[in-house]
Amino acid sequence: MIATIRRLDIAATRAASGYDETFREETLVPSADGLGTPSRVNKVDIDVPTQIEEKDWFERLQAMTQGNAPETTLFLTFHINDLKRLSLWEEDATWGGRPKFVVGDQVLGFKDKYGQQMFKTPDNPGLYFTEVRPTGYLSTQNLIVCVVSDRAQTDRRFER
Repeated sequence: MIATIRRLDIAATRAASGYDETFREETLVPSADGLGTPSRVNKVDIDVPTQIEEKDWFERLQAMTQGNAPETTLFLTFHINDLKRLSLWEEDATWGGRPKFVVGDQVLGFKDKYGQQMFKTPDNPGLYFTEVRPTGYLSTQNLIVCVVSDRAQTDRRFER
C-alpha cells in the first residue's frame, strides 16, 4: 500500500502567524467574515510505502469516503529504509535519527503497489497524523508507527 501524504510546513505556517506552539498545530487567523481562515502551509505531497495495521481499515476508509464514519483511526507502519530513500529521515544522535513526519501531516489517500488510486480521503474531515513513534526490538528499531485520525482541517478554538 502507498500512502499519499501532505506534510505540514511548520516554519512557513509559523511565519504566517498561524501555528500554536502550545498545542503544536495550525490555527485560524482572523478574517473579515469573523470565521477565520486556515493558516496551514504545506510541503509537496509525497507517496510513501506503508502497511495499514487495522483489522477493518478497508471498511473504515470506504465509510469515510461516503461520509458515514463517526470516527476513523488507523495505524500506519513505515520502514526506515523507505523513509531514508525518500529523504524523509533525519539523522541525529537519538537512536540513529527520526522521521520528518510531524503531528498534523495529512493523509490524502491510498494507492495500490502499482500506483492506482484506491481511496481518496475527504478534505473535511481529513485524516491527520496524531502520533509518530518508533517501534521494533531494542537496538533494531526500524519501523515508525503513525496514528492517523479524522479531524477538522484546523483548530476550532478561534474566538471572534
